Amino acid sequence: QTLTGDAIQISYGDDGLYNWSTSTSGLEVDDGTGIWADVTYPGTPWSMFDVEYTQATDGDVEYYAITYGSDTITIDSENDLSSGTTLTSVYEWTAGDLDIVKAETWDAADQAVTVSFQLTNTGAEALTGARFVWGFDADTDYEDYSDFDTLNDVGDLDADGVDDWLQSVGPSSGWTVGLLSCQPGDDEFGHIGSWSSASNYDADITLTDHDGAEGDNAMYWRANAGDIAVGDTVVVSTVLDRESVVEG
Repeated sequence: QTLTGDAIQISYGDDGLYNWSTSTSGLEVDDGTGIWADVTYPGTPWSMFDVEYTQATDGDVEYYAITYGSDTITIDSENDLSSGTTLTSVYEWTAGDLDIVKAETWDAADQAVTVSFQLTNTGAEALTGARFVWGFDADTDYEDYSDFDTLNDVGDLDADGVDDWLQSVGPSSGWTVGLLSCQPGDDEFGHIGSWSSASNYDADITLTDHDGAEGDNAMYWRANAGDIAVGDTVVVSTVLDRESVVEG
């Protein structure tokens, strides 16, 4: 599935994550001249999602989707629900007793994408401590400069003492991929190194603020959904933006 706007184009793999091997493309941004720069597929097209929760019968439960290796999440459906100038990609997953709907929506002219995850408890027991991480490797300079590194930072945009912004910036191009919190205080942002290791498919992975330092690191967003009663639904969201917001 590939959805194309004026400033952002995204190709999704079979698991609903960024980077589609058939089209050899991922998250692309227009450079202002009509030429697309792919900021996630060149280099190493890495993307992942990992969800964990606890229930009385099975204890601690974990499911994941990754671009390398076997998914333990079941992919139920894939839909392009775009209408007019509004682009909408929807994937539905099953993770044990959790039904997950991932939707990404943006207007064709927008430079930002709303990314939401709807989590519904379809089982017979309450789910406690539900949380997930969604991450990908933004190699913003690899296509044009053969450079895996980005300048990696976490910021507090509204200066309230809570981090609410994550970004990876190409040292040469200035191309930026950023994530903005929609629920400050419940979200955690950061980067990780050695990201292709199996130990990093973990919802409790340690996330680091590199404070603008350069390195080949993947960007991660952790959302804490909390307890989900039987039949209840929790929706958590972030905003993906292609513009630089903070420095240092």
